[in-house]
Amino acid sequence: LNLRMNKEKSMQKKWQESGGGPLLSLSEKDRALGKEALSKLGLPAGAWYVCFHMREPGFRDGGSASENFRNVDPFTYMRAMEEVTKRGGYVFRMGDPSMTMLPKMKGVIDYAHSECRSEFMDVFLCASCQFMVGTASGVYNISRFFGAPILMTNLASSASLYSMPINSLVLLRLHQDKKTRASASMREVLSLPMYAPRSI
Repeated sequence: LNLRMNKEKSMQKKWQESGGGPLLSLSEKDRALGKEALSKLGLPAGAWYVCFHMREPGFRDGGSASENFRNVDPFTYMRAMEEVTKRGGYVFRMGDPSMTMLPKMKGVIDYAHSECRSEFMDVFLCASCQFMVGTASGVYNISRFFGAPILMTNLASSASLYSMPINSLVLLRLHQDKKTRASASMREVLSLPMYAPRSI
């Protein structure tokens, strides 16, 4: 497993060293349209922003609890959002209207409940952000394909580690033995049977 992860990182490094860039890029027309939308939202020219996607059960789970291990409480991300705005950036909370509404915060745009929400802006924001703070959901992949750095949080499945890009950081969820209630070590989390990619 470690060999596979090292091979993946080695391939990414070789790709970068050979001058290979992100798989996708925004066209000049797309950038112009996106900047126009940002201006309408009140962002000054040249402003930088961070996208946050905190997965909740409303969009896909349909009442099922089977995916709860991927969900988070958005209010536990408030201090991180405040840190971004304190440093002069803006925050876009990504998602859909089924998500919990955030309280009004200076510099934070609850895009999930915004009238400017659209498929185009979903892609534009994730592609052009300073970095993405993501959870175990598909949205962070937009940033990944466009080369935006990713801070993956609350990751329960360590199998996803090997596919993360070089310019990313990962914060794993804490694991606990169901029987003994003992905390699992990092070695255990990154070993079988906890670490279980679909194909080894």
